[in-house]
Amino acid sequence: MESDSGDSAAQDSLPERLKPFLPQCNTYLIEKFSELPSYRTAENFNVTQFELKAELYHCIHSNEVKRKQGNRETKRPQSARARNVNCAASLHLRIERKRLPYSHSDGHSPSSALYAHEDSLHLNASDEQELMEILADRAKNPDYDYVAKIFQQYRESALGSRNSKPMFERLKQIVEDYDDSGQGRAVLQEYNASSGSVFILCIVTNLMSRVHEKIRQSEEICYMDASAAFDPLNTSITLLYSSCAVGALPLGVLFTSDELEITLEKVTILPSHAFYGRGAEVGPIVFLTDDSSAERNSLELCWPQGIRLLCTFHVLQAFWRWLHDSKHHIKKEDRAPIMEKMKKILYSTSGPEMDVHYNEFKQKFYGYNLLRKHFELLWNRRQFWARTRLPMRENNTNNYIERSFGMLKDIIFARTQAFNPVQIFHFITMSMERFYARRLLGIAHKHPGHLRIARRFLCPGWEKVDANLIQKTNIDFEFIAPSASNSGIFYIVNTKIGACTCPVGISGGPCKHQGAVAMKFHISTLNFIPSLTPNDRMVYGQLAENSSFYASLRAGPGFSPQDQETILSDYSDNFFNDETTEWRELNEENERNERNKETNNAEFNTLL
Repeated sequence: MESDSGDSAAQDSLPERLKPFLPQCNTYLIEKFSELPSYRTAENFNVTQFELKAELYHCIHSNEVKRKQGNRETKRPQSARARNVNCAASLHLRIERKRLPYSHSDGHSPSSALYAHEDSLHLNASDEQELMEILADRAKNPDYDYVAKIFQQYRESALGSRNSKPMFERLKQIVEDYDDSGQGRAVLQEYNASSGSVFILCIVTNLMSRVHEKIRQSEEICYMDASAAFDPLNTSITLLYSSCAVGALPLGVLFTSDELEITLEKVTILPSHAFYGRGAEVGPIVFLTDDSSAERNSLELCWPQGIRLLCTFHVLQAFWRWLHDSKHHIKKEDRAPIMEKMKKILYSTSGPEMDVHYNEFKQKFYGYNLLRKHFELLWNRRQFWARTRLPMRENNTNNYIERSFGMLKDIIFARTQAFNPVQIFHFITMSMERFYARRLLGIAHKHPGHLRIARRFLCPGWEKVDANLIQKTNIDFEFIAPSASNSGIFYIVNTKIGACTCPVGISGGPCKHQGAVAMKFHISTLNFIPSLTPNDRMVYGQLAENSSFYASLRAGPGFSPQDQETILSDYSDNFFNDETTEWRELNEENERNERNKETNNAEFNTLL
């Protein structure tokens, strides 16, 4: 039997003579196959013979291979691999290369891809015998050198070089393709040592743009932080985030070669509707950062109207480290009381209360001269770290963005250092985009997994509020709720902006009074996940995927917390300016309602 073919042959189309000899998982390129008469040996064994024509590969011990190698020096001439035994064996076969199912584009390194592939083979094996055969077969289970070579070829073709001009040329082309694709916006400034130009890459994906447009909290507070060591070039990544009941959501990402304020000043490419319509030039009401002078100075240059506050955790952490530094000579028995008094000063809810704790601190601990000088510096900057009644939703730390960096490294980058900035760009625009889209779809589809969010957004303890005493006022979206601990005190709850006059909800944070109102009147509120209506979930679905599927849906009547017809300042006077928590008399409501209608953004910003 003879056949001539230049096409690929799968296992089921191979000649019967070849099936026992060739692995079943490969495709073969066979040019010519001829079946020959069997040969009977002197020991009376019947040997199957055939001729297979394809690319020719010689044994490493043959004269042909040794001739091509030439007379090169061999360190171990007596090794079995170096000896020429005149082997005449040759392989007339070429096997097509198959792509490994796990690649660097998926966030894998060669070792992690090989481990994932071997683990998949282990799980899919039917028994131990099959597992041993598969793991020993390099056609199915390649070794590390083979996988590393595949990854090297991928890097050269898809990512360019690790640094220098070829890498920037590849990055420039990818950025241009990304802008043309309509998936977002990106701006690149190449590094140039001669002209002093630093490397800057700014990214605002479509999902980030929709967060600016549809999430009210994006106009209230923005978290900013930077981290490095994502690639061998130590590229710095700066994140701009906001937070809502779903968690932290991205507003923009910056790649820079350094974290100098002159670099960060040049990186704004936000959309015109940025920060829930306030605009890219105005920025949000509050920026929350750690005590990085470069970040804070750049924020002041880019958004001078924004209020820059410090994370209370970083303030306390820095003060704790200063106390425990032996060169400051603070006695061990005084360190704990000093730290306790510092916390009371920081967590004071009013100016007079803070002054009282400050005077006590001076009387007790100003005997330490170094402590007195250090604390006076902190006290002079108290406007940056003191707790205020700004619309911060009870967020006084930047834990949201710290956790976002953790997820970026653990999930998006899979604990793998990127090859170069080109691959960082792929991770941000592809893997990170899919990650947040799935999180938003979890809320939109009402999957049980969405309940793994922060417990406070489930408003625990709302059932302790007496629902029979909750009343609706004459003002739209405003209710009166009783205190759960003090029977003579009532609080004002506004479901439009998600705020309450209680100590917890005064800055817009979730409280049990908001939860009780939402449960009694079946009203959706920003801070109470169980109260979300189909309209609300539809908004989160549109955030994740801006497709016609969600745009075509129609939900029943109800108030959506993302309604943009009324701005935040419409009810600001009722909540962010109260000096007391007791409810106001109902006969003042009509006058207050008229005053609220005249309030606008300019007045609120002036007030702040």
